[in-house]
Amino acid sequence: ALEFEHISSNSTEETTVRHEALTRAAELYGKAGNPVKTVAMLERAVAEYPTPIPAAIEVREQLAQMAAKAGDVSREQQWLREIVHADAQAGTARTDRTRYLAANAQLKLAEPLRDAFRSIRLVIPLKKSLVAKRKSMEAALAAYKAATDYNVANVTTAATYETAEMYRKLGKDVLESERPKNLKKDELEQYESLLEDQSFPFEEQAIQIHEINTARAHDGIYDESVQKSFAALAELKPGRYGKTELSQDVVTQLQ
Repeated sequence: ALEFEHISSNSTEETTVRHEALTRAAELYGKAGNPVKTVAMLERAVAEYPTPIPAAIEVREQLAQMAAKAGDVSREQQWLREIVHADAQAGTARTDRTRYLAANAQLKLAEPLRDAFRSIRLVIPLKKSLVAKRKSMEAALAAYKAATDYNVANVTTAATYETAEMYRKLGKDVLESERPKNLKKDELEQYESLLEDQSFPFEEQAIQIHEINTARAHDGIYDESVQKSFAALAELKPGRYGKTELSQDVVTQLQ
């Protein structure tokens, strides 16, 4: 690995030779169990050889995976953003593979926004905290919309499921929001009735989006996210999507 690293830095060698040597050095450092040197070689490869673009995107994918394995969230996010950007700027060099990697990168980039939305509690004053939660939700929804725009099947179903679950979560959080203090019994009942009215549209939206996902089974798409949407509908509308009927529907749709 060290010898290949030396060759990769030798200015008298041809560019293709230096590039190949750098790639081999990264591979061998990886096999030797030296992640620090592996990352260093891969980062050099991205910086020094941005083309061919598909190959450089593959290197960024490796770096994102290594950062994730090391628990370095910020670095993982950096490489995921770079994958998305590189694919968007690829022009005629863009391939189905680069689009696939970019779609999955965008899907992962949406996760922290989704988690931030989930973490916001609805407290008194409800109107103020609800505004903050809706704003956070809009950012996450936009990120998932960007993921679906790639038209990669497994990414689209995953983004659709997560979108539906955010509406479901918002409805649930409204129902479980902090109650005003010192309300009389009849006032509390009226307040809780109002919360139910407020949460209902969000639950209905969740159902509609999950149904969009499950409808993909008609086209032979029955991946994990579609199955999770079926499971969610079984909870949201047990009368329509109970386990027995669900099994029959899926068999019919996949025939």
